[in-house]
Amino acid sequence: MTKRMCYRCYTDHYRVCLGARQEIDQIIHDLAFALMRSGVSYNDGGNPMRDVDRITIEFRDNGVFSRPTVSIAGRYPDGHGCPVELCFEPYPDEEEEEA
Repeated sequence: MTKRMCYRCYTDHYRVCLGARQEIDQIIHDLAFALMRSGVSYNDGGNPMRDVDRITIEFRDNGVFSRPTVSIAGRYPDGHGCPVELCFEPYPDEEEEEA
């Protein structure tokens, strides 16, 4: 089965058209580059983002896409690596919230 055939077999609400895919690819690139500029790495002392193979974004509520939790993970030689949640400096209205 070709990728095109596979795409056509998917349920409509799971498909991402090429134009949107290009936009998403750019956003992912920008996210990874921003994390790299921030100095994020999976292991202390590693080159920023060079040891990361996963970025996970989770949102607090369905359909509310603001202030997500972001985790990164790397992979050890045995194929395993536990995700680590990134810590963002809080916005002013979050200063007093419980973590």
